Amino acid sequence: MKKKLLPLTAVLIIFTLGITTIFLLLPYLCDNFLLPQLAKRLPFSTNEMSLSKLSLWKTRGTINLKSNGQQILSIPRFELHYSPSSLLKSTIDTIMLDSLFLHIKIVKGRPIITGFNDVNSKSKSTAKTNPIVLPFAVNRILLQNCTIVLSAEEKETSKNLNFLIDGQIAFKFAEDGKQRKQLTEVISTLTTRGDLALSAEINALFSKELQEVSTQLQLPNLKNINDLVTLFAIETDFDLSGKGSLYTTIKSKDFSTVSEYQTTANLTGLQLIQGGATFKTPYHQQTTIKIHGDNNKGTYHIQNLSLSEPEPIQMQLKGKYSIDDKSLTGNGTLTPGRIEQTFALSYQVTLTGTSPQLDYTLQAKQFAIDDTFLVKAPYLRGSVTGPGLDSKITGALSCTVDKITDTTKKIAATNIRLNMPFEIPAPSKPQKKSGYFTIGSLEYKNKDSATLETTLWQTATGISFDSVITSPFIEEFSLACNGDAQLNQDIHLECTLPETFFESSTFPSYLPIENSISMSGTLSATGEIAYLGKNFEGFLTTTLSGGNIQSAEVSLSGIDMQIHLPDITEIQSSPGQLSTIEEIQFGKIKMSDAKIRFRLENQENLFLEKIGFSWCGGTVETGSITLTPDMEDLKTTLYCDRLGFSVLLCQFGIEDTEGQGSLNGRLPIEISSNAILFDDGFLFSTPGNSGIVRFNNTEQLRQGMPGIEGTPYLDYSMKSLENFSYNWTKLTFNTVGKELLVAMQLDGKPAEPLPFGYKKGQIIATDKGSGIQHPIRLDVNFRLPLQDMFHYGKNFQSIMENL
Repeated sequence: MKKKLLPLTAVLIIFTLGITTIFLLLPYLCDNFLLPQLAKRLPFSTNEMSLSKLSLWKTRGTINLKSNGQQILSIPRFELHYSPSSLLKSTIDTIMLDSLFLHIKIVKGRPIITGFNDVNSKSKSTAKTNPIVLPFAVNRILLQNCTIVLSAEEKETSKNLNFLIDGQIAFKFAEDGKQRKQLTEVISTLTTRGDLALSAEINALFSKELQEVSTQLQLPNLKNINDLVTLFAIETDFDLSGKGSLYTTIKSKDFSTVSEYQTTANLTGLQLIQGGATFKTPYHQQTTIKIHGDNNKGTYHIQNLSLSEPEPIQMQLKGKYSIDDKSLTGNGTLTPGRIEQTFALSYQVTLTGTSPQLDYTLQAKQFAIDDTFLVKAPYLRGSVTGPGLDSKITGALSCTVDKITDTTKKIAATNIRLNMPFEIPAPSKPQKKSGYFTIGSLEYKNKDSATLETTLWQTATGISFDSVITSPFIEEFSLACNGDAQLNQDIHLECTLPETFFESSTFPSYLPIENSISMSGTLSATGEIAYLGKNFEGFLTTTLSGGNIQSAEVSLSGIDMQIHLPDITEIQSSPGQLSTIEEIQFGKIKMSDAKIRFRLENQENLFLEKIGFSWCGGTVETGSITLTPDMEDLKTTLYCDRLGFSVLLCQFGIEDTEGQGSLNGRLPIEISSNAILFDDGFLFSTPGNSGIVRFNNTEQLRQGMPGIEGTPYLDYSMKSLENFSYNWTKLTFNTVGKELLVAMQLDGKPAEPLPFGYKKGQIIATDKGSGIQHPIRLDVNFRLPLQDMFHYGKNFQSIMENL
């Protein structure tokens, strides 16, 4: 028996030694004979493959492939883990790739691996691999510290992108009945670092009827996508930031046709800057983008996306698209941040050549802005084309609004029209094509008061415009304005009103001017206003020349005035503004050459610094006065210098008075809504300057001297006043009820001897002798009706309210 076992034992020993020798020599044989022959068939200038270990459970080796000195693929260490039993089942348990390096070039937007793509291009196959059948199976692939480099050889300025990858890919197979492996499922988990950081979970199911691939991507920094998109030859100047997640499911009956796909992107902190437009995710919200369709058509839904520049607008969009028709349609809502009102949006995008065209409409019902402005039936439409090969967006915006009403000021603008062509990016020079902005009617208190016509054109930084405002109430009225509005919201406006003649007969009824009052003159103005850095500034200068105000009671003629507001936001004029009036007449009171120095303190208060005018041959001045809307009366003092004595008496109703001499003094006066009051005013002759005065209506004087009625002295006094040489005189003025009490004191004597004499110490009339010039002192009181004298009435009040 022992002899029979010896040969069998010897065979086993020899077989074991042979197998051992083969495994020991196999790496040497592979490195020196098998792998060099295989490497010669690869299209690389340097092909290095070697095995450092080969056993029944593990194979370890290295791969190094170069093309023209450039590294293409390098695997410093790869390992294949298996067992004899798994090899018998054509299965490898694990392939581990450690520190793999792969260089991928981007050529015309397509990834190319030098050498591998050349081999693949030579082998054309039209057979569909559905399902995927392999001669062997791999249960898992491990990736450790792997590096992928992307570069674009036709873009010298673009940088290379480096990705560090770790992860694993698990495979599941089924037997197809022919001892082949049919791939049924792939489950992978990958993380990348470097120029694009993300984590991904990819699951794929394969069957004869359907292939389905699901991915979940977490993108902690969307800014990395900027360089990646640029590398793939997509010419754009966008800037993307934020973070997000992407969920995608793709279904296909074969690998050439997509039967269904669905994508959901959830983005936070999103900011996309493109061609002057900035899109953002609203604060503390999440932007969601959903797309569902097949290889031809689909639907989309965008929630919580905002445009922050050039205008803040929140948007919600949904619609459909068709690849065959090259079109996209949709609707949604837009909410501008300035007015916080939602507009209904509908739009269509069509692709013509290389440039898409967008046509859209926006519409809203009547809404209020700040509870002040009512906007009725706004309707916007526009067309935008681009960007094309020149990366330029062109378009035009049209808008109509039936009416905008300011409910607090009873102001309304009707029939508003806007048309504005534009380019993005903005042109370096103003556009040749200009737009327009018109307002058919500017209404005040339901009266058509003005129209506006504006020409607009785009500049490199915003919009410039020329405007003309006309009014039906003034035939020659034409206010010309020009300026610009910048994208940073700065506005600059300059306006000029040339000399324009006006008459009150054409004024609208809402102006508080009585029909019996007429006003006319020539008005001109220049102004400038700017909104810079969220602050208003500007000036306004208004000039009135040749102004006239006429009524049956009051007359002001030759009015010249200028008001300069150095800061229009304060409604405050410079000090020392001047208004002159050639002639002023209130009933019998006549004045001339008035000069009024004033300043506008604010939109309600007017400060009269100094008033001076000529009156009765002399001059009158007043102190400073502040006019306010709530003041019930106006008090001031008239300081009189060298007023003509006889002229003054005539204007105060003491008629037919002639003579010489002047008076000085002061007249405290108070003007209220229903009266003119004099409070102990006085005028007196200049000491040492006598004069001659002649009273031709002595009967009026006689009524003022009731104390000496019927005496010879009265007759002498009346006769004396017909030609009286006075040494001094004094007049006092006081209001009593509705009358003006003027008390006149005269001291002097007749200018020539009168036919009177003396008898028993009394003056008597006589024709004997040469007559006498007896000195006398007279006190005469006059009671004059104020309304008859000043013609103080309704029209006077109306004029004073509007001065």
